[in-house]
Amino acid sequence: MKAKTLSLAALLFSAVFASQSQAALVYNGGASTSSGGYYADQGYTYTETGAHFMLNSASAVNSIKWWGAYDGNQNQTDNFFLRFYAGGATPGALLYSFNLGASNKTATGNVMLNAWNEYSYQSAFSAFNLAANTSYFISLSNQNSGSDNWFWANGNGPSNNGASYGGSWLNTGASLAFELSNDTATQAVSAPATLGLFGLSLLALGLRRRQR
Repeated sequence: MKAKTLSLAALLFSAVFASQSQAALVYNGGASTSSGGYYADQGYTYTETGAHFMLNSASAVNSIKWWGAYDGNQNQTDNFFLRFYAGGATPGALLYSFNLGASNKTATGNVMLNAWNEYSYQSAFSAFNLAANTSYFISLSNQNSGSDNWFWANGNGPSNNGASYGGSWLNTGASLAFELSNDTATQAVSAPATLGLFGLSLLALGLRRRQR
């Protein structure tokens, strides 16, 4: 009986604290199609590439996942810049800008265009609020140190009217692979309150055991 009580307490503890690390998906631009993409590399003609998007409901965002590849040597030091603009088919006024640096890079195992290794990337940034039913434009620019060029992968999500910058913005009409999330969305219970709930759970289990 003691072992059973402790096991149940451990499950309660795990469930409460697991909820602290979950992320809420805010916008799904789709995963990579592994079929190609658009350059967004400071050393190339097109230094910045992005896409229009819109949310159905207002939300804070503080995390992004995206997919891409290099057209050559993969072992380069990435230096990503993320920007949010007022949006349409091409960007309007700059709203937020973040230097993501190298970010979290993971090989997907896919080969893009039968030549280049595909990677997924993930990075957090300072949280800010996005309004509902409002046009935004998100962009990435990789200011890496190498000579090979990075490109943002096409996505299988909604058509989001991509555009690339090479002195002026060119509307490509492309869909780009990315997801926006709110990593704090499920953290409705503060750490002290969580510990309190865990203590009450243990007390309830102890009382139940004594009643038997």
